[in-house]
Amino acid sequence: MPKGQEQRAKRLEVIATAVEESQRAARAVKLKVQALIGLQADIADFRQRRVPDWIVDLKQRREDAGLSDVDWNAFAVQFAGSVDTLLNDRVRAAQTELKKLEGPALTDPPEDAKADPTIPLIAEDADLSSLTLRLLERERDRLQRVVGVDEQNARRYKLLSEKISKAETAFAKIVGEIERAGKADEMLKVLREQRNTAYQESLMR
Repeated sequence: MPKGQEQRAKRLEVIATAVEESQRAARAVKLKVQALIGLQADIADFRQRRVPDWIVDLKQRREDAGLSDVDWNAFAVQFAGSVDTLLNDRVRAAQTELKKLEGPALTDPPEDAKADPTIPLIAEDADLSSLTLRLLERERDRLQRVVGVDEQNARRYKLLSEKISKAETAFAKIVGEIERAGKADEMLKVLREQRNTAYQESLMR
């Protein structure tokens, strides 16, 4: 494998690994967002259904207590803290973190379908863990295209080399046959000369 092609293939492995790590981090944050939103739904369900159902059940089972509706209002369940504010803040923070992970970032190179695929999008010494998933995926896709072209060219070069080798072998065989044929003609010529000489000598006797 040519040196340049080998380097690109190794770089592809490095970038692909970075993509997988970034995807895992993004999935973890997505699960966090889903859990927080689910918790918000749980809180809403607790307030709107479970607490009222619980109070209705209490009223029925403790009807003999003789409490008025105003008295029963005192049994309304409240959370110790502002869970709504807490969860809203956590959801926004997680969504911001996810956006930062997935990208694209303002510092990412602009996306251009006509861009030269041989030009790297990420510097060789860049900290891959600090880059967006979108940029890493773009670099992975670019390298896959370039390495794919390299492999295709390598296969073509191999096939061409095999064809040339076969052609050279066939040519050498033909040359050998021609040389052998040439030597045979020379031998026939010598034999003819020897035969003519012997014939002349026999006439002179």
